[in-house]
Amino acid sequence: MVGLGNLGQALAGYSGFSGRGFVISALLDADPQRIGRTIGDLRIQDIADAEMICRRGGVTIGVIATPASAAQQVAARAADFARKSNIRVLGVIENMTGLVCSCGQLHNLFGEGGGRSLADQLDVPLLAQIALRDDMSEGGDTGQPVGLGEDEDGTFHVLARRIVNDVAPPVGAEGCSARLLDAINQAVDGAR
Repeated sequence: MVGLGNLGQALAGYSGFSGRGFVISALLDADPQRIGRTIGDLRIQDIADAEMICRRGGVTIGVIATPASAAQQVAARAADFARKSNIRVLGVIENMTGLVCSCGQLHNLFGEGGGRSLADQLDVPLLAQIALRDDMSEGGDTGQPVGLGEDEDGTFHVLARRIVNDVAPPVGAEGCSARLLDAINQAVDGAR
């Protein structure tokens, strides 16, 4: 998982992934204040080490959860790296799509269409557009990401279920890495 702001932290803390055979094996960020912190049992590592971390960890799927247009460039580079490393790019999640004010109106502070543009460029689905909300900033300020405390119908839980059920459903309960290892073993055994 790349980008450990509110969205990334919420997804990293979502317990539904492991129950469906997905294992989050690495957390990556460029922010020096996040690097070294832990979420669950994983330490956030420097994005500069992504290639080595992904190869060593046998990463097969990447989730990029970074905001705004500058992050779009980071996401495009990360997707390019992922594809060169045979890591499947599942889709784009546009974070900080706009600001929902107390009156309920959405204000596009950072422009609009960047997530759709990136998804089209990468030829993957736009999985979600996450707007800023008061509760999100409060959760970030207190160290309690909103996604960790929301109910099962909340934005982040819905997104996580969409990833698990629609975009990359596991074939079996043994998980992606185990299926990949089985396929490699079968190929090696067949070549003997």
